[in-house]
Order: sequence, then structure tokens, then C-alpha cells
Amino acid sequence: MGLKLKDKAIDFTLKTSEGSSFSLFKILETKSVVIFFYPKSFTAGCTREACSFREDYSYFEQNGIELVGISHDSISVQSKFKSKFRLPYTLLSDPNKKISKSYGAIYPFGLLTKRITFYISKSGVIEAIYDNLFLPDNHLEEIKKKIELLKSKAIALPLEN
Repeated sequence: MGLKLKDKAIDFTLKTSEGSSFSLFKILETKSVVIFFYPKSFTAGCTREACSFREDYSYFEQNGIELVGISHDSISVQSKFKSKFRLPYTLLSDPNKKISKSYGAIYPFGLLTKRITFYISKSGVIEAIYDNLFLPDNHLEEIKKKIELLKSKAIALPLEN
């Protein structure tokens, strides 16, 4: 089934492309997180998506957001993908697709990983989702639009005394 808007994110620990451990809830102690799940490193769509996030990585840095890409590729493949395309953000390996399944990032029968992006607030709540396999170039702009909308709503709220 997967996670939906306003669900509490599921904590996980996965290996990075460098072989170190990444724990979601540890990062959420200090900043919000954007996670984008993608089907396979080095494919045309996934490369375009990953590079679009690279080209606007400063947006995430300026907004205090940790950017993370997840696929079922091995650590060594993730490392090569990150190096070849100079990706400045964390790539995680989910080889058994356990985390992808828990987030609903796997199509029925487990054959194909979805192209889906989540914005998770520091409180651990999923505040935005963009799910579109066929438009990899749209993930960056669509998740940014949703983040900006959330920011504008937060600013518009009356201050509490």
C-alpha cells in the first residue's frame, strides 16, 4: 500500500554509496528530508532525474533539506553513478527493496521500482509526494513547488502568543 500524505515516515538505516550508514530519523533530528526513489542507475530517465536534482542542489542546501536518492542498485553501482555524474547528495542502496516496499515505491508484483519523491518534515511527517514514472524531469520542480506552498502556508499562519 505504501505511505500517504500526513503519514509518519518509517525509519530506516541503509548503506550509502560510500558504504557508511544513513539513518532517516537521525537526519530528521536536525533537518527535513527529500527522498526520491528511482528504478535503476544509469538508465536515461534516472540519469536525467538525478542530474536535475544535482543542478538545483543549492535549493535544498539553502532550505536546510537533506536530499537522498534510493534505488535497489548495489553500493558499488550507486558509487559509480554518483561519481560519474558528480552527484553532491546521498545515494542509498536498498538491494532487497524492503524500504522501497514500505514506502510504496514498488509496483505490484515487485518487478519495478516507482519513480516517487517524498518531502518529510523534521517532525517525521510526509508533507508532500510526487509520483510519476514517465516524467523524470518533473520531480525536482514538482517537489519544490510543494515545498514552497507549504512554506507559504506556514508564513501565513497567525503567530501564537
